[in-house]
Amino acid sequence: MRWDEVISSFFYTGKFPKAPGTFTSFITALLIFLTASFTGYWLLLIIGLGLSLIGIIVSGITEKRSKEHDPGWITIDEAVGMILSLSLIDLSALPVFQRIILILIAFIMFRLLDILKPTPIRQIQALKGGWGIMADDIIAGIMANLISRLFFYVIFKVELRF
Repeated sequence: MRWDEVISSFFYTGKFPKAPGTFTSFITALLIFLTASFTGYWLLLIIGLGLSLIGIIVSGITEKRSKEHDPGWITIDEAVGMILSLSLIDLSALPVFQRIILILIAFIMFRLLDILKPTPIRQIQALKGGWGIMADDIIAGIMANLISRLFFYVIFKVELRF
């Protein structure tokens, strides 16, 4: 496998035989949970933005080499979307139970938005190359973040400030 395929498949999670996007999102959510105590308030956003830039470049290269439009095994976009769905939230300040619930809400919201692709997600996917691969998941991640904050507030009456 080429270096661009390793990165675009988010270190082979995109090669999972069933639902590779969901699998990558789950692995990313698990990594976020395991590192939540020391990642800090802004770190997920910085990681998400950095991976977005890398993903735009690398997934565009991979798409050209594979001669497929947005191959399903390119899953760096799902990793970025999952990261953005939990960015700017101080997970370390939450009790573990609330942290788990919030991560589950964000995971479900992100996957629903990514699969159903409501407006404007569907329209932005029409962009070409790496932009088209990444942009819909970036928007889905941001929308999932906002929706997850609302659900979390309704359930726990705790406001997750930016």
